[in-house]
Amino acid sequence: MLSWSAKRRLLITLSVAGLLLVALVLYAAPKIFKKPTCADGKQNQGELGVDCGGVCARLCKDQYRDLLITWQRAFAVTRDSYNVVVYAENPNPRAGVKDMRYVVQLYDTKNILVAERSGRASIPPQRIVPIFEGDIKTGVREPVRVEFVLESSPEWTVARTPAPDLRIVDQHLSDTQTIPLLTASIQNDSENSPVRNMPVVVVLYDTSGNAGAASQTIVEQLPSLGSEEILFSWPAPLGFIPARIEIVSLPYPGINY
Repeated sequence: MLSWSAKRRLLITLSVAGLLLVALVLYAAPKIFKKPTCADGKQNQGELGVDCGGVCARLCKDQYRDLLITWQRAFAVTRDSYNVVVYAENPNPRAGVKDMRYVVQLYDTKNILVAERSGRASIPPQRIVPIFEGDIKTGVREPVRVEFVLESSPEWTVARTPAPDLRIVDQHLSDTQTIPLLTASIQNDSENSPVRNMPVVVVLYDTSGNAGAASQTIVEQLPSLGSEEILFSWPAPLGFIPARIEIVSLPYPGINY
């Protein structure tokens, strides 16, 4: 039969062991029983694939259609400088890419690489997106072909908020045979969607419907229910008669650039 002092020592030992066990459980439980997330490398919490679909913003491959490239072209600005537009279409009504990384490559008549540039773009849902790279230097060689290469597979996600409601008004093109200047106003009709640092691209088309020139500007601040003047210019005559002007703003839902 244990003495009173032995019982006391045993009780203290068991109490300490119990506290250590509780501490161990509290420490180990979160590591063993981790809450499912959309970045844990597992298909759980009702996901349609590993970390995609269901509650996750990232979409699985069979939930979206790939970006459609309609045309890609280099436009001469000066003798050795070119603006490039890759005209892309996002057919997905609710899916977009917040950060798409790409490389634009220019080739001459002998299929030799003249110049290349890496870039990044956001692809809003169900929009025409003219991806623009400006002032690409080519030296003495003239580019005749443009290639658009994705650096990695884009991550398509659900756009959970609507894009700002923007429209172009009061556009005017002048001095096309000297120093062309295009002025316009961009109107933000959204009540709670101010815009910052947003690219706006213009493409000019000739009487045959062919793209003949392009440029880009950045709208630094555009408040909700406000407007801002935008300017596009070229350093030399266009060399064709512009018959149609297409100005495209590129806001991405829920983010500023």
